[in-house]
Amino acid sequence: MGDHYSRDGGENYNSYGNRNISGALRWIRSGEDLLNQELVTDTWTTRYSLGSLGLSFTGDTRYIEQSWVPSNGLRVTATNPATYVSHGASAAWEFTDNTTDQIVGNAAFPGDWDTSTTGSVMFCAGWSSPTTSQTCVWRLIWGSTAIGDDTTASVGSVSFEGTSSANANGLVVTSITLTGLGATDVCIHFTLQRTGGVGSDTLGAVAHLHGITLLTISDKLGGAL
Repeated sequence: MGDHYSRDGGENYNSYGNRNISGALRWIRSGEDLLNQELVTDTWTTRYSLGSLGLSFTGDTRYIEQSWVPSNGLRVTATNPATYVSHGASAAWEFTDNTTDQIVGNAAFPGDWDTSTTGSVMFCAGWSSPTTSQTCVWRLIWGSTAIGDDTTASVGSVSFEGTSSANANGLVVTSITLTGLGATDVCIHFTLQRTGGVGSDTLGAVAHLHGITLLTISDKLGGAL
């Protein structure tokens, strides 16, 4: 499936045969359909031109961007490390059951991130498990920083959970929305744990982390509006 848009508004064709669209338009990049719908909640009025060369953004057009960190871009420390294992044609971080294994990572926000739109970022974990239709509980410890900020400071710790696929080793994306980020923040530092020892984690088996994605809202002009 290619890039496309969804909208709440009207449309018409101008004298050049281009389609003008007004109202709340959500620019959805390929493969992001199910994740992005809940991130874009604002409504704005502007104009877009859809011509033979594609969709042209004007003014303060906003759209979704994703920052992908694959499994080999994540690391462990001496504290409760997850294990990097072969997984199919690739590799993944393995989190054991009844423990609190963890990985650590860093990711930059896009330079045209529009913090005025929602002030939030969606953190998405892509994982799988050989056990089907059971609950896996994750905990994210994170901090976002601007230039000059203390990089050891944590802003928050939040737990979130997802259900393993009905197919063994099926890919699942579990997400949590982070709020309270600063308008000048440029990156996020995080520890992701699987809290396999809590009662609500019913997986009873390993979980394999394939990578994480940050979803942010950007605008054509760049920066906060």
